[in-house]
Amino acid sequence: GAIYLGVSPGALIPYVVHNFEAAHWGRKPELTFESAALSNTSVLDLGSVFDFVTANIAYHDLHHLNAMIPSYNLKTCYREVAPHLNSVKVNWGEIPRCLKWKLYDEENNQMVGFSAV
Repeated sequence: GAIYLGVSPGALIPYVVHNFEAAHWGRKPELTFESAALSNTSVLDLGSVFDFVTANIAYHDLHHLNAMIPSYNLKTCYREVAPHLNSVKVNWGEIPRCLKWKLYDEENNQMVGFSAV
């Protein structure tokens, strides 16, 4: 039981970061490495304690863009480039809603649940 309790947040974090209502899943050539890291990204706005404990994983899209940015500088870097990003903030109350998004509807460019199929 303790193992499941310990690993659940580790599985939940990447799921929520990549499956939010405004997420856009594209294909090449339209979707490039840079556009994936800078457009339609999310930031977990779960407080400074969460940021400290997780080494700023909430800002990991910037790490994907440039792996040379150390985790302790990700939040500062995000603040500097945030005006140029199309980023969505996900807070504690929005996490349960993120769990219902399972599939990407390419015709309507939006995340949907299994009930849409």
